[in-house]
Order: sequence, then C-alpha cells, then structure tokens
Amino acid sequence: LCGKLRCCCCATERINAIELYAREEANLTVEFDNEVIDALAKPLPMYFVTFPDNRIANRVIYDHRTIVSKILDLAPLTPSNEDDLPGQLELTSSDWIVTRAQAISDINWENLHIEPRFWFARWLIINAFFLLYVIFFSTPAVAMSALDSISYNSSLSQVHNAVISQFLPTLLLWTFAAVLPVVAYWSCWFEGHWYK
Repeated sequence: LCGKLRCCCCATERINAIELYAREEANLTVEFDNEVIDALAKPLPMYFVTFPDNRIANRVIYDHRTIVSKILDLAPLTPSNEDDLPGQLELTSSDWIVTRAQAISDINWENLHIEPRFWFARWLIINAFFLLYVIFFSTPAVAMSALDSISYNSSLSQVHNAVISQFLPTLLLWTFAAVLPVVAYWSCWFEGHWYK
C-alpha cells in the first residue's frame, strides 16, 4: 500500500527481484544439499532393484531362494564350495528378504524410514484410540447415557423449545457419525503405511 501511495512515512528499501530470488535459490540449494547429506548418512534398511521385465525379476527371486536354501542346508561354507557362492561371506545374503515391491506410484516414500517395530507400536496405539472413539462416541446408547449424566433435559427445558430438546441428541449422534470417516482417514494417515 505504501509503495502505491508513495508516501514518505514508510521507509522501505528497494530490492532487485532477481537478486532476491537468486539469494533465495542459493539458500534453498544449500538446504537441499544438507538434506541430501543427511539422507545419505541414514540409509533405508531396504533396497530397490529394477529389472527390465518380470521374467528376469522372477528368476532373481527364484535364484535367491535356491541359494539361501542351499546355504541353510549345508554346513558352514568350506573352501571347496566357497567358489560356488561368490561374495556370500561378505554380504550375508542369507539374511536378506527378497520380495516384489509395489508399483513405484503406490509406495509412500516418506514413510519408508519407519522401522517395522515402531510402525507396529504406532499402529496399535492409533487403532486403540480409534476403537475407543468408535465405541464411545458413535454408539447411540453411550452418547445418550452421557447426555443424561449431564442432565441436558433440565437445561433445555428452561429454553422452552421442544424442537431443540428433541433435536439435540439426534444432531449430536449425526455429527459423530459424520466425523467418523474423517477420523478413520486421519488415523490411517498417521499410521504411516509404506504402501498406498
């Protein structure tokens, strides 16, 4: 507003837009580089390998299962059979779990850093609260007994309006039922699923 009116009461400094956005770009580039360094310092406990077609992916999964079953059936690797499984001792691939991943568009990349045990604990807590909400707030009998315990009838009888005293319990139950899908959506979002 001061720039439009050109009044001298506002002391504003003129800034070149190109310089401003160049500075902002430099700051964001530094912030991005720091995020990349942090992300590379904490790798995910999983890896994704892309193959040109399903036939090759199926072959890799089959070969891995075959090698792991061979390792588990045998005694510890001896020098005579070490050549059959190159790199096995260094990589300990017998501990790997090789499975097919979901489609790239179905992976929630921002949730992959959550360890399974923490994810399960979070899932359990969120769903316990959701179950309590469903049982205590959307059940008509529980809601009506809660309204009776605060003696809402005596408060509403002073209003002398039968529509309000009859409509309030229905409105309350309808509101809880309408909010239920929203609460279900947000509880699933907070769980942090790996896949959509």
